[in-house]
Amino acid sequence: VEDIDNDGDLEIFFGNINGLSAIDYKEARGYEAYWNMFRCNPKRTGNIEDAAVRIEESKDIEPTIFKIYPNPFKSSTGIFFSAVKNQKVDISIYNIVGQRVRRIESKGEKTYRIVNWDGRNNENKPVPAGVYFCVARTGRGLEIVKKLIKIE
Repeated sequence: VEDIDNDGDLEIFFGNINGLSAIDYKEARGYEAYWNMFRCNPKRTGNIEDAAVRIEESKDIEPTIFKIYPNPFKSSTGIFFSAVKNQKVDISIYNIVGQRVRRIESKGEKTYRIVNWDGRNNENKPVPAGVYFCVARTGRGLEIVKKLIKIE
């Protein structure tokens, strides 16, 4: 990568089995531009393994809402999810304007759990038909959101 013909923009040279090729890259020469280097550094002495990211498996299972069934629902619905054993998961139901209408806490010995929502708010009054959002939260701040529809 260099301005080899002194026209103010860059040329990119590369080789292959057919010889040497060049591309006239219409970008002004300067030190602000960044170009990925082969073998991970300007001297091209790196190794792909040097650039790899190490991935470790987490021992925690973050909550995941697998299914809300039935959905749409008339009177009640089941919320199926997974969580770490004995981990407290806060399940909240919000209406379309963002008001929390119901809070259900789940702490269980099992990884896979189910909680039922009877279509009632925290004052045990039936909520009207409409769109609601189920939010599962852990103490670590992770949120999972799913849409529910209550019908008449």
